[in-house]
Amino acid sequence: MDAETMMTMDGLSRMIEFMRDAFPWISLLALLITIVGVMLKEKRKRAFVLEQSGEEARIEALPDLSAEQKEQLLKAAAPLPATKEAFPLPDLPLRLVSALCKVFGLLKIVLLLGSAYMMMRIASGPNPTKDNEHPIVFFILVTLTVVLAVAQIVASTKVTRGGNGARRFLIFMAVLELGGAVRAPGMAFESVWIFILITMSAYTLWVLLFRKRAQRAVLWEFAPTRLWQKVAVLILCILSFTTELFNFSMETTATNSNVRLESNSSSSEVGGIIMPIERIVLRAGDPSKDTLALMRLLQEELNVPTEVLGFDAAPSSSLSGGDMYLLVSKAVDGKVKKPQNEMSRTTLRHIAKDNPGIADLFSRPFAADEIAFTIQTPFSHDSFTPLSGKWAMHCMSAADIKLTQRAEYTTLSRDQVLEKIADAVAKTFNTHIQQCTEKVSLLEFPEALAGEPEPMPAPELVCMADAVPLGSYFSPQQQISCYRVSAFSDEALVAVSNELVQIGWVHDWDQQYSKGNEKILLRGQKKYSRDDPWPYLHLIHSQERKVELPESFAEDFCRENYADFNSIFYAKAVPADVLQAAMWAHLKNPDLSARELYRMYESISRSDELVDLRSETLFRFARVLREEPMSEYLFDLYRNLGQAISVAHDKVPDACEKITELYGDQIIHLELETDTNGFDRAEITVQGIDRPPLITISKKIRNDPSGRREFLPFYFQAWAEVLEEGLYKVYSATTQGRRTSESADPNSAYTVIHSFSVSNGDAGNCTWGELGARDRSSIEEWTRPGDLCVIHQISPRTNELSVAILFKDDRLFVTRAADGDYFLNNERMANDELLLALLEYQVINEHCRVVALLEKEDRAEFKALLSDSSIEKRQVKYEDPPPGVL
Repeated sequence: MDAETMMTMDGLSRMIEFMRDAFPWISLLALLITIVGVMLKEKRKRAFVLEQSGEEARIEALPDLSAEQKEQLLKAAAPLPATKEAFPLPDLPLRLVSALCKVFGLLKIVLLLGSAYMMMRIASGPNPTKDNEHPIVFFILVTLTVVLAVAQIVASTKVTRGGNGARRFLIFMAVLELGGAVRAPGMAFESVWIFILITMSAYTLWVLLFRKRAQRAVLWEFAPTRLWQKVAVLILCILSFTTELFNFSMETTATNSNVRLESNSSSSEVGGIIMPIERIVLRAGDPSKDTLALMRLLQEELNVPTEVLGFDAAPSSSLSGGDMYLLVSKAVDGKVKKPQNEMSRTTLRHIAKDNPGIADLFSRPFAADEIAFTIQTPFSHDSFTPLSGKWAMHCMSAADIKLTQRAEYTTLSRDQVLEKIADAVAKTFNTHIQQCTEKVSLLEFPEALAGEPEPMPAPELVCMADAVPLGSYFSPQQQISCYRVSAFSDEALVAVSNELVQIGWVHDWDQQYSKGNEKILLRGQKKYSRDDPWPYLHLIHSQERKVELPESFAEDFCRENYADFNSIFYAKAVPADVLQAAMWAHLKNPDLSARELYRMYESISRSDELVDLRSETLFRFARVLREEPMSEYLFDLYRNLGQAISVAHDKVPDACEKITELYGDQIIHLELETDTNGFDRAEITVQGIDRPPLITISKKIRNDPSGRREFLPFYFQAWAEVLEEGLYKVYSATTQGRRTSESADPNSAYTVIHSFSVSNGDAGNCTWGELGARDRSSIEEWTRPGDLCVIHQISPRTNELSVAILFKDDRLFVTRAADGDYFLNNERMANDELLLALLEYQVINEHCRVVALLEKEDRAEFKALLSDSSIEKRQVKYEDPPPGVL
């Protein structure tokens, strides 16, 4: 954001704060001053009209005189005209109504024009969003309301001068204002403004309509207001106040800087049985009205039937495989001040010379309201981990989801903010529901596994006396119950933990306890934090289900229904010959999807007895995947393909070669070359990312004179989806996961995989970042030994992908020469020189991995050489040297 825009938005934010916080009180003060001024100062105007005098009338009525004689008689008599007041002298209530309507009309004009200007500036700002779909109608309504306010000012003057029409117009405006037709967007003290509206309308109606001398105080000659007319006006007042009939509020207009949403989400899954989400149960994690209101909004926007349970509501039924249970808690609610930018006064003075607005922006904090909610699954994936390997069954695929949605706002009302939060949360979970639907592996359990378990008694603990049952869940292998025990505190956690240990429960790890076939998880946080609020202590109790199955059930089920068998059981649950026959029979189905085929391959991916099936299934999965329409969920299958051909390259080389030939240029293999800086690197630019290009890598083994290369189990892929309004959704994935971002022009990004393992692709952790924050040279400096870095630029407009891969191999290869010397990365060294080199390398690079390619008879001597040194022995790996290595 440039300096001019920052100053504009800062000035706009000040105006918003004024209209929101100060205007109601200023209006109330202005009206009170008006009342006091009118009551203390006697200011009434009289108006007279001239009428024919009595003498003149009698002379004009004489029948025997001519016109000339009457004129002469009038001149001689010189009668004075009679005078009469044009309207009654205004009393105090009428003068108060007149003065208040003038001031209030002026206040409304200021409010209307200020709000309209504010809305236009917001709508023209950066990243505007517009709730009002009819700007022309909005402009007409604002103009009409300003015209009415001007007419109200004019009528308030005429009503004290005998204007019955002005009196009727002010009555109309009093009825209209009861509907709150004019108010500022997100007015903080809206109750003050509503009080002003109600008081003004009520007093105006009493003075001008309902009091006995309402019309007599305005004009001399009048037709009295009938009772039915007063009743009709009273009914309109009630309708105006209690319905939306007269409410043309400006609150549904353009918005921009008045609300900013931030979302932080995480999700992890336990692979296993995936069932379609048929119902969502939302449980309030705190007793606030906002939490309940948000859940009601989500109930309307989620794409599956949703049940809402209050804070203390009893669970209506048990949960099963097709249900998702979410705990909704309010994490933050209040006014938050952004911290001031830490700049010295000298720096601010220099800035103020050229840009005083920017300096002022940095020197003062900006106040805003914020509210945040956390939606998470209390039944975490830890709860669904099978207690035993009984039946060799898959566990339920339990997603451990946590979403924190925060809103910072300055002009919206609380209801509007909750609506926007609900929209964002519903979008996230609707996407998850859709993805789950596409990944479904099982629609229903076979009858032998589908029965509900017997009720599971709560653990016999003192704390369970006042515990609130939140919900229960059952799957074929286990049943789970969740309880809210008490408000969270260290004392409560220690008390429950001690009691569990005293009665025979074994503490496993991280507040997890086990006893026989039962398990207890304690969940809660020490602080009511913004990111992870657990203000209450929750106890999750799980127990293994005792379901007796016939001995031949798994084999019979595999033969009869392999697809469902593969979703429920592991491959090892049946003999290899039974599994092989069932799989070959199932592969004859020509309509198998890529998802089904990958699930088949995954079930036997480590089976050495079914190599032919592995090869056939992997190739067919790749072929069907390439034929299916590209989508977001299909991108995950490309990730699976990348992982499969990376890991299985040596196990099923024939299938990998056929896949490479089938995909053509879509699968790109890069050979990393060593440069003078110690990096193994390769770069490529790919044209065409309509489907994800998949990049695999290999590198030369440093100590192999034959130039043999090793295949690194790594892949990188990217894909861009065109969205509306010129936006692109970019997907990028490595062995460490995937990243998704939306942008009009995606920036260059980097991924650093720390401690990358050449043997299996595992890594300690992964760092993502935008390349704009640092240049490429700093990325190279940041890449430490053992790290693998991917720098990529995705350009959807040109349909182009540029990738650079950097790898700093931290392996030191040690071999033995025939004369007893050693080779360290092909450099001959004596024993002492080798130790010094290893120690120096470890000091400089903090860590390294020594791969000793030694014959078995030489390993003992090498171990003895290292025994007296400070080289970390756990970093040394011994391997037999390949043929031809020195």
